Amino acid sequence: MKDFYLPTGNEYVALPTIRSRDASIEQINVLHMGMNGLLAFSSGSSPFLKPRITVDGQELALDGRLDWDREEDWLPKFSFKDENLELVGLYFCPVGERGFVLSMKVTNLSPWTLACGLAVDLSWDQLLHSINVTKPLRGDKFLVSKTWEDMPALEFRCPAPLVSLAPYPPDLSSRFHFKMDDQTMNLTERETLMEEGKTLVLQWAQNRGVKAGETWSCYFYFGLGQDEIGAFASARELQRTGGETLRSSTVNWLSDRRRQSQVPEVEGMMNLNAFFNRFYATGVTLDTEETVCLTSRSPRYYVSGAYWDRDSLLWSFPSILSLDPPWAKKVLEYAFTRQAKNFGVHSRYLSGAVLEPGFELDELCAPVIALKNYIEQTGEPGFLMRPEVLAGLEKFENELSLWKHPKADLYQTWLLPSDDPWPQRIVTYDNVLVWRALLDLGFLYRKRRETVKARKFETLALRVKKDILKRCIAKGDRGSRFAWSVDLDGKDSPIFYDDPPGSLLLLPHFGFCKRTFPVWIRTRDWIYSKENKYSFKGYPFEEVGSGHAPHPWVLSAVNSLLAGEKERALKFLKHAKMDHGLACESVDENTGEPATGEAFATCAGFLAYGLWHILGKKNNHR
Repeated sequence: MKDFYLPTGNEYVALPTIRSRDASIEQINVLHMGMNGLLAFSSGSSPFLKPRITVDGQELALDGRLDWDREEDWLPKFSFKDENLELVGLYFCPVGERGFVLSMKVTNLSPWTLACGLAVDLSWDQLLHSINVTKPLRGDKFLVSKTWEDMPALEFRCPAPLVSLAPYPPDLSSRFHFKMDDQTMNLTERETLMEEGKTLVLQWAQNRGVKAGETWSCYFYFGLGQDEIGAFASARELQRTGGETLRSSTVNWLSDRRRQSQVPEVEGMMNLNAFFNRFYATGVTLDTEETVCLTSRSPRYYVSGAYWDRDSLLWSFPSILSLDPPWAKKVLEYAFTRQAKNFGVHSRYLSGAVLEPGFELDELCAPVIALKNYIEQTGEPGFLMRPEVLAGLEKFENELSLWKHPKADLYQTWLLPSDDPWPQRIVTYDNVLVWRALLDLGFLYRKRRETVKARKFETLALRVKKDILKRCIAKGDRGSRFAWSVDLDGKDSPIFYDDPPGSLLLLPHFGFCKRTFPVWIRTRDWIYSKENKYSFKGYPFEEVGSGHAPHPWVLSAVNSLLAGEKERALKFLKHAKMDHGLACESVDENTGEPATGEAFATCAGFLAYGLWHILGKKNNHR
């Protein structure tokens, strides 16, 4: 079987690269506000963490021999079995804890006692930093061989401590062994500065005779902190709580949030992508303990570690709101504080500062739409009384007015929902979002009991809808349909196109028109037809792409779900491999394998939301 990754994580730590072939982890990362992105412990070409098992002194080869499953659709579990023993391992990151645990369990299937050893190797030679691209940081790497107890920690300083990781054994009988480039280290000082270009290997093992028919369980703990003391304390807290207790609490947390589907074949996909979105599109920074949003915490996604309004609030947020409303509130708090000053700007750092300039109309509308959905679902009008929320709404109003076309009640954009520039500034989908956001703004001001303002925005919304219907519908070969974009100066003809990150298929979903509206029906039919060169009609994976990624998009399958094309969407989703069940940007039209954008966490949220919204068993949701 082809090697693949099985990511897991919690708010504080992500394990994005657990390898299927040997259960090793290539890197682990944390969010860091001071560094405005992701920080990852890594060992270059070799894995950062490798589990091992020995039997009667001989290491058992696991490479390529493991079977995989997930507990509660999120916790990666590997297993191996031969005539003498069975090994079961589980990675889990307890919710709310600064760390993770590796559980390994051996069952003796033979008629005699086996001398078993369960071990972990940590190999470290670099700290990586990711904001869209990944690069090594320059600084000092220390092995602290004694923290408050006779326990080690890895610490990176530049020059002050930046991040640290500490392992803690199942019990105090464990002994750690240290090597530098395969040379055993005899440590005499409390800490040792690692030489540049050399790899530190930290090894420790638990050994025990396992009798015939007996099962032996072992937990390895890993804590994180800003320095050695914080990391050690996190690891020790995990060990004191105990692996079984931590595992049970983690499983219970996930089980309480798992949801059922009317279509059992996609239930696992729905939950896996919901959890991936929850823990990879949001997280908590190690240094400031702030809840933040981002495209993905996996460096495998090509623009990881940064923030987009659209990704976080149009795609990710609906899934989080249905899964975990208190966490959705934290997401909105972050959006309306850190990110509010630059609503509508292409992409930003975690701090809210501009990363990539360029105005996007869909991104400007996203915070208002998300806020309205939150208030409507939770019935919490008090959130609207916060000064920062009011300031964010006023920011939307003021910024929107700057982009109004002088000849019509329509609004201009610089970049498309795919983040690409476009020759025409009036984009139909974007103006439908403006209409939606203005109506939602009216709803919000009515909740604030500001009736005059509410009427103002409701009137503006009616004007926008009127001009969309008047100016954004053009004649095609088979009758009038929505144009993708228009030139109100009359110099260029309307352009027929569609963009999966912001599709015209979603107009009924946003309430702009009914699915029976003839203009929309003709638009839908054109999008799916061979007249659209990105439709991939007739291919095994028959969904829509775009110029940004000329392959079928996973977002397109969600768009189809929300547009009433359930069977079309399910045909795609049941068979597309995607990123081993996780959403990617696009798939190969012939194989369903990932074509672009693996580990796309905010897309995973939209996928989970679409499946839940259309196919979920609502009465079973807790």
